[in-house]
Amino acid sequence: MKIQIIGVARSGTSSLLRGISKQGYIKIGEPFNYALRIKDKIPYPIPELETEQNVCVKSLTSQVPHQDEWQFDGDPNGIDFFIEFQKTFIKQFDRVILLDRKNDTEHFTSYLNLIKHITSDNRLKVRINDNEELIDTSQKKWYEGDLTKEVINKTLQNFKKKTGQNAKDVFEKEKKQINLLSEELNIPITYYEDLYGEDRIESFEIINKWDLDLDPFELNDYLHPKYKLKQPGKKPII
Repeated sequence: MKIQIIGVARSGTSSLLRGISKQGYIKIGEPFNYALRIKDKIPYPIPELETEQNVCVKSLTSQVPHQDEWQFDGDPNGIDFFIEFQKTFIKQFDRVILLDRKNDTEHFTSYLNLIKHITSDNRLKVRINDNEELIDTSQKKWYEGDLTKEVINKTLQNFKKKTGQNAKDVFEKEKKQINLLSEELNIPITYYEDLYGEDRIESFEIINKWDLDLDPFELNDYLHPKYKLKQPGKKPII
C-alpha cells in the first residue's frame, strides 16, 4: 500500500510517519524540502513509488517539487501551485491522510519551537566523516516554559531575517492550504487533538477508518500522548 501524509508543520506528521514505518513501510520524509535535503535530494517522480510495495511519504503544506521538475504556469510559491500539484501527486497513493490542529494558539506555540531550532544561529553540529552536519533538535522533548517573550521575539526576528517573511503569515498560509486541499480532494482533515489525545478509543476509530494495511492497535499505541515532545513547565535543572 502507498500512503501519503500531508499536514501543517507541528500537526503530528513525523510521529505518524514513524509509526507507520514501524510496520514494514519504507519511510520518505519531506521529499520536496530542499532546504533540508541538500545532499540527498529525492527526485520527482519518487522512484520508490514505482518499485516498492509499501511506502509512506510525508510532506508539509507548500512543499512541492521545483518547477523544472513539475511544470505549472502559476506562481511556484502560491497556494494554487501546491493544490494543483497535490491533485496530481495523490493519484500515486492508495490512501491520503491530511493533518492539522484545532487549537491555533497551542499550534503556533509549537510552531515557534520548531522555527526556534531551524533558524537559530547556534544550531548544534557534529563532525561526520570530516564534515559538519547539523543535528536535528526539533524532534526532542521541549518545555513550553522555555519559550519566554525574549526567546519568542528573537525567534520571530531570526525567521524574518532568514526568510523575509513573518512567521505568523506563513503559519496561517499553511493552515489555509490544508483546508483548501481538504475541500478540493474531499478528504476530511484529521486533527492532532483527536489522534494524539487522551481518548484512545477515539484515536483508534480514526485509524481504523483510514483502512490501512497494518495493525491499527499497534499504531494507536505508538501515537499515545505519553510520547508527546511538549512537556509542561520549565526544563528541570537536574
